[in-house]
Amino acid sequence: MSRIGFQEAASKQVSFMALTGLEVAEFNQLKPFFEEAFLHRMKMFTIEGKERGNRIFVDYQNASLPKIEDKLLFVLIFVKQNLTQEVMGFMFGMSQSKVHEWLQTLIPVLRQALNLSKDLPASTKEQFSEAIKGFKNPLFVTTALKDL
Repeated sequence: MSRIGFQEAASKQVSFMALTGLEVAEFNQLKPFFEEAFLHRMKMFTIEGKERGNRIFVDYQNASLPKIEDKLLFVLIFVKQNLTQEVMGFMFGMSQSKVHEWLQTLIPVLRQALNLSKDLPASTKEQFSEAIKGFKNPLFVTTALKDL
């Protein structure tokens, strides 16, 4: 089975943005936060979600998602496109059950990375109001401001 990877996807800028919702530069800005959150999680848990014993995490070259870029691409595509796990497996060359394991690991990692980078979307009106303080007339919230 062939799989898509970061290098191939990033070479097609328009397709990359359509797949992930990010430009390559934005992806690269998020990557260090994602890597930090991923390594932190992998110190405590395995990909299967079990508590990690004494064995440290190692990324193998023949792993389903061998590089941090591939892991971030994988979870961003899933979140943006809302694809089934079967389709994700087809795209990334893995079984549906392996997709499920990776998503159980990477979705919380993505949330933590967005939190670390201060890009986590607001969940409440109060968080949203706090996030837009200092913006004179943010275009994307002009109509929502009435409710705040």
